[in-house]
Amino acid sequence: MNTVDNPRKGVRVVEQNLSTVDKYVRMVTGLLALGVASRRRVSPTTRTILWSFGAMKLAEGATGWCPMQAVTERLTNQKSSRSSQSSSRNDSHASSKQPNADGSDNYDIPSYTKMEHQTQ
Repeated sequence: MNTVDNPRKGVRVVEQNLSTVDKYVRMVTGLLALGVASRRRVSPTTRTILWSFGAMKLAEGATGWCPMQAVTERLTNQKSSRSSQSSSRNDSHASSKQPNADGSDNYDIPSYTKMEHQTQ
């Protein structure tokens, strides 16, 4: 979770990861879910699920922060940094191309133990 120091002493504020439109949509969705959950014709299980969902969406809209979106963004950033690292590793190993005796190409792919002991 990304936090920012607030000018007030000892207060940390979570960075918002939702746009203004997204916040309003989540607040309306939360209110609708809470409205449906308050009807008496809904089963107790459905009522509990709708109350939980509605409260969660209402809180996300009020704070402007969604934990699932934060996790997704973090995972996406990690994947993009890994792919850029692996492409740079592949470029460094491209020079180790060795032809076989029959003329076909064979790439020297480092094993797990070789990669484990490499320093960067």
